[in-house]
Amino acid sequence: MCALAAAEDIRGDLTITTPSTVKGKPVLLNRRAGGEWSVTPSTAVFADAAGDHAQCEIRYRAMLDRSDFDAYAAAHPQILKDSKPVTLQDLVRSLR
Repeated sequence: MCALAAAEDIRGDLTITTPSTVKGKPVLLNRRAGGEWSVTPSTAVFADAAGDHAQCEIRYRAMLDRSDFDAYAAAHPQILKDSKPVTLQDLVRSLR
């Protein structure tokens, strides 16, 4: 989420590489100069649980797909108890 927020101040094409819950399989967030975002893999979802910035890496974690999200949420029940998986477009909209 912090990288997406910082990207608002950067012009042109941009790629953000973020770790997923699977070691060695990052999620890539791509923005083209026109402002259009895409994500690789296309099945990627994100945890979106507002709260303490010290837990940002848990609260806004990238996952390869919904099944990864379900397992991750089960492993972090106190932090993600009310969280649902969101898309990259949902996160981008929440910044505006």
